[in-house]
Amino acid sequence: MSRSRSWKEKCAVYIVKADGFQPGSTWSWPDEFSEARIHAKNLSLTEARAVVRAFNKTSMQNRQADVVAWDRQWAIACCSVRNKGWDRYGDAVPERPQLQPVPIPEPYKPDEIARLLAVCDQAELPVIAGVSPATWWRTLVLEIVTTGRRASKVIASDLAAWPHGTSALYTTFKGLLQAAEVEHANGFHGLRLAHFQSLKGGVA
Repeated sequence: MSRSRSWKEKCAVYIVKADGFQPGSTWSWPDEFSEARIHAKNLSLTEARAVVRAFNKTSMQNRQADVVAWDRQWAIACCSVRNKGWDRYGDAVPERPQLQPVPIPEPYKPDEIARLLAVCDQAELPVIAGVSPATWWRTLVLEIVTTGRRASKVIASDLAAWPHGTSALYTTFKGLLQAAEVEHANGFHGLRLAHFQSLKGGVA
C-alpha cells in the first residue's frame, strides 16, 4: 500500500443513495450512487474511518432486518488535497476522479510480522539500561499482535518507558518497517488488526 498520502489531508464523509447495492462490509464502495450529501467534513483519516464504520454498521443491520424497507443510505469517505470547499458540491454527486476512497485498514501479514521481528536487531533506540533496543521492539510487536492492545497501552504498562519522545518512536518504527521491506500505512494499528484477524478470520 502506498504511503505517499499526506496525513495532513482532510477527509469528508458523504451519505449517498445506493440503489441495488449489496454491501459486503462497512468499507464497501458502491459502483453507482446518487443523492450525495455531506455528513461530516474536514475530518482526519482516523475520524473519517470511525464515522463511516459506525454509520454503515447501522445501515447493514437495518438491511438485514428488513431488506424491503432499507433506505439504501450508505456512507463513503473521501480525501482531497484541497482542504476547503466541500460544500461546493451541494446536493450533487461529487465526481469520482476528484476524490479518492479512504484506504481500507489492513492487518499485517504473518510474513511481514516475521520480517519486522527479524530486523529489530537494527534498532538503535531506545537507550535504556538493562534492555536492548531489539528486545524492547520485539516485546512491543509481539505483545500487540498477541493481545490486540494499543501500542501506547503496552508501552505504559508492560515495557520500560520510551525516553526519546513520540516523534522518535514513530521514526524508529518507520525505519524498521523500511528495513523489513514492509510497506504499510496503518502503523501500529495494523499489528492490532493482525490480532483480531487471527481471532475472527477477518479484519475487525
